[in-house]
Amino acid sequence: MEISFWWLTAIAAAAMAAGFCMGRLTTARWTVEEPAGDKEEEAEYESRRKGRRDGKKDSRSRFPFSVGSPVSGEMVQIDGDEKAVVAVHPGEDRLYAPANGKITKIFPRGNAFLLRTEFGAEIYIKAGDAEDDLLERYYRPRVVQNEIVGKGKLILEFDRKGLVKEGASCCVYMGIESGAVLGSVLASKGALVKAGEPLLGLRPGRMEDCDTEYEAAGFLRARAEI
Repeated sequence: MEISFWWLTAIAAAAMAAGFCMGRLTTARWTVEEPAGDKEEEAEYESRRKGRRDGKKDSRSRFPFSVGSPVSGEMVQIDGDEKAVVAVHPGEDRLYAPANGKITKIFPRGNAFLLRTEFGAEIYIKAGDAEDDLLERYYRPRVVQNEIVGKGKLILEFDRKGLVKEGASCCVYMGIESGAVLGSVLASKGALVKAGEPLLGLRPGRMEDCDTEYEAAGFLRARAEI
């Protein structure tokens, strides 16, 4: 009986020791710290994402209206004064309405338009710098003058390769032609932009800068919507 008692005691002690070891191993497995590098990368990612969100909020607060890019491509030129002008090297052969509005003018060669937006600004859009009337065969307007268009409406098809072969530029230019608005370019030079992506940020300027009753009405409407 004495031997059996000591054997039982030894077995119980061994079982307790084994249980303790298994518990420590399990705890250690679930409390392994992540590498410091992973934590730093995650923190940097969150910081960048927060910065992008804050930047978008700031742009929206400063410029309640925006004009999208009429074409997908690369920003190659920026004139950042109050009548902001941009140039995009196109990656496609189509131009789209950058905002809701009315096509108030189509220029003779069919490669340039005036778009009067619903918030009162008049936007000038032009594909290429061709001065030769013979090059108009490379342009195919898809809208008519005085047509009401929505943002993203196809307004022009053009032949980039044909223009380049003729020695003409195929760059797409867009700027604020008139209207009581102040503008700022939202993309940087060299940036890749997509058609419809906000490119010009706009806010109402001064009532006395309105040249027509239509502009004055657009100005007042824009002020009311802010």
